[in-house]
Amino acid sequence: MRSTLARVLLGALLLFTGCMDSPVEPEGVPEGHARLALNAVASPSSATLVVEVTGPGIGEPLVFNLPVVDGVASGTVDVPLGSGRVFYARVYDAGGTETHRGQVTAAIRPGTNAVSMRLEALNGQQPIDVVIASYTIILWWTGQPIVGRPLQMRAQVKDAEGNEVPDAKVVWAVTNPTLARISPTGVLEFSAEGTSGLVAVYGGVAAKGDVEAVSATEYADDMLRWSFRSWWDAEAQPFNGAGFMLSVQSFQHSASAGNWGMYLYSEYPRTAIVNDPSHAYYGDLESAWSASYNGITMLRYAREAVGEWPDLRAEAFSEFLLGLHLGNVALLYDQGLVIDDTQDPATAQLRPYTEVMAAAIAHLDQAIAHTQQGSFTIPALWTSTPISSEQLRQLAYSFKARFRANVARNPQERQTVDWTQVIADAGNGITSDFSLVFDDQGWRFDAGYYLTAEFLSQMQYQYLGMADQSGRYQTWINLPVASRHPTLPGGQAFAIITPDNRFPQGATIEAQRSSPGRYYQAVQSPTWIRADRGTHRWSYYGDQRFRAWRDNGRTGPFPSFTREELDLLRAEGWYRTGNLAQAASQVNVTRVAAGLNATDAAGLNTSCVPRLPDGACGNLLEMLKWEFRLETQFQGMFGAPWYFLDRGWGDLYRGTQLQLPVPCSVLRGRGETCYTFGGVGGNSASLGSRYVWPFE
Repeated sequence: MRSTLARVLLGALLLFTGCMDSPVEPEGVPEGHARLALNAVASPSSATLVVEVTGPGIGEPLVFNLPVVDGVASGTVDVPLGSGRVFYARVYDAGGTETHRGQVTAAIRPGTNAVSMRLEALNGQQPIDVVIASYTIILWWTGQPIVGRPLQMRAQVKDAEGNEVPDAKVVWAVTNPTLARISPTGVLEFSAEGTSGLVAVYGGVAAKGDVEAVSATEYADDMLRWSFRSWWDAEAQPFNGAGFMLSVQSFQHSASAGNWGMYLYSEYPRTAIVNDPSHAYYGDLESAWSASYNGITMLRYAREAVGEWPDLRAEAFSEFLLGLHLGNVALLYDQGLVIDDTQDPATAQLRPYTEVMAAAIAHLDQAIAHTQQGSFTIPALWTSTPISSEQLRQLAYSFKARFRANVARNPQERQTVDWTQVIADAGNGITSDFSLVFDDQGWRFDAGYYLTAEFLSQMQYQYLGMADQSGRYQTWINLPVASRHPTLPGGQAFAIITPDNRFPQGATIEAQRSSPGRYYQAVQSPTWIRADRGTHRWSYYGDQRFRAWRDNGRTGPFPSFTREELDLLRAEGWYRTGNLAQAASQVNVTRVAAGLNATDAAGLNTSCVPRLPDGACGNLLEMLKWEFRLETQFQGMFGAPWYFLDRGWGDLYRGTQLQLPVPCSVLRGRGETCYTFGGVGGNSASLGSRYVWPFE
C-alpha cells in the first residue's frame, strides 16, 4: 500500500534569505544569540550527533550532544550572532565509533537563519544531511494522490522552541511541473502517474518531500488487496487475537501457557472478559474489531479517491470483503457498526449483532450478483492464491452458510436458523477446500502454527476422549478437576483406544507413538509444564494433520474453509428439518472413511464413537457433532470453529462468555459506558454444557 501520510522534517533547503522587521528572541535565549532548531535523519545504527560551534568571539568551542531516536536527531542550539560561525558535526554509533563527519561556515544574524551541511560517511554508509534553521516545516497530506484528482497538501510551521507559528503562509512549489501542478493554497494535481518533489518555503527555510501519484485503478487494487489482508489479520492475528482463548475455552486444544489469555479465560470457574484497555490481554479482545473496521476503512478511502469502482472485479470483491468484515464482527461481538465503503464509522450507531449479520449477508448477495455479470480473476497478490469469478461466487455462498448457522448465541437461536437457506447456500458453495498459501514471509499463519505445535498446544481429552472405548475416559472425566492427569490413578496412562483411524492406533501410548492417526499423534515427549495451572490441561496427544505444514516451515496451503464444513452444515440442516436419513447419509461420508460403522436415521452407533461422559453411545446428533468437530478443527472462524459450534449447540462450559463486548476504547471514544460478558452468573454467559460435565 502506498504511504498515505508523509512527514518531512526539513528534508531539503532552498537558499532563500528570510528576514523579520522586528525580531523578538525566544524566552530564555541569551542576549546576542539565536536559538536554532536542528534536524537530521540519520542511519539506523546512529546513536549520537555531536555539534561543535566555533568562530570569532567564541572562546571554548560550544558543544551540543543530540541523541538519535528512531533514526532522527533533533533539538535546539543557541549560537552567538556573528559571521564566520563554523559548525562541525560528527555522528557516533552505539559502540562509540565515529561514522560520519562534516562542517559548514555561515553567518548567524538577527531574525531568520538557515544552515545546511552534509556529513560524509566514514564506513561506506549513506551521507547524512543536517539542517540548522529558525523554523521547522512539517508536510503532510491525507489520502493517496490520484491522477486527475486534486488533493490538499498541508504544512505546519514551528519555531525553534517547537511552537506552531500562527497563520504561517508557506509558498508552494513542485519540482516536476510537467507532471504536477500546485495552487497557491496547496492543492496538488497530477496529470499522469509518477513522482514529483513537493516544496513548502517559509522564512528562508524549505521542506521537501516526494509525492507519488497512481492511477485510480491501481489505488483501488491496492486498497482491495490490503482490505483482504486486514480480514486475514482479524481471522488469524497471531499475537493479539481472540482465537487462542476461544479455542482453549471450547476444548479444541489445551495449553498451560498464559499467552493470549489462554490460561486466564479457561480457568475453573470461568472468569468474565476483562474489557479494560490497560489489561494484559485487552488486545486479544480488541484486535478483530480494529482489523475488521480498518479493512472497511481502506475500501472507503478507495471510494473517496476513485469515486465508483473502476471495474466489475473491484465491485464484486469489495462487496465480498464487506460481507467478510461485517460477518466477523457479528460472529464475535454483541454489537457492531453497520457501514459500507461510503460511510465514516464515526457517524454510525452501534447495532445488535443480528443487524450486522443481516448487512453482511446482503453484501455477499451483492457480490454473488456481480460475479454473474462477467468473468474475472482475483490475483494471487491480493489473496495468496488466484480466485476466479466462479470461485468467488462459491466462496460468497459458503460464507453465507457459515455465517447464518454460527451467528446463533444459544441452542434456541441455532434451532431457528433458516436451515433451508443454509442447505441451499452450502450446496452452491466451494467444491473443494479453500486454502490460503503461506510463504512465512508476506503471507504468514503464525496462529495456525502455535495452535497446533507440540511445544505449546496439546489435544484436550475433554471432547477427544469420547473416542475411547477402554473406559479410561469415563475414569478421567469423573475425577475432580484438580485430580485429572494423563496418568490415571493406579499409574495407567490415559491412552485413547478407538477404532477411529484419525487417532493413533495401538493398545499403549508406546505403540501409538509409532502408529500415528490421520489427525492426531501420540507425542514422543509431551510438554507438561505448570502443574499449578492444572494437570487436566495435559495430554499425551498432539496434532498430526498439519504436521507436514509445520515441518515445511509453515509454508504451503492451509485450509481456511473446507468442503466438509459445508457438507456437515447441510447434514445439520437436514437433521433440524426432519430429514434424518439424508443427515445420516452425509455424516457417514467422513465417519466411514474414519473406519467407523455407518449410522442411520435412528442413530445406530455400533462403533460407540462418540462415547459420552456417562458411557452412553452418542445419538445421530452427537455423531454429527463429532464429525463436525474433527473435520473443522483449527480451520476458519478465527482458528477456533469449535467455540462457535459449541455456542450454538449449548456445549460451552458454564460461565464461558457467549460473545465479546464492544472494546472499551471504542465505547469510550463514543462517550458510552464499558461493559463485559461471561463469568459464572454473569451477563451473556453459558448456563452450563448440555453434557453436564462432572463438577461443572
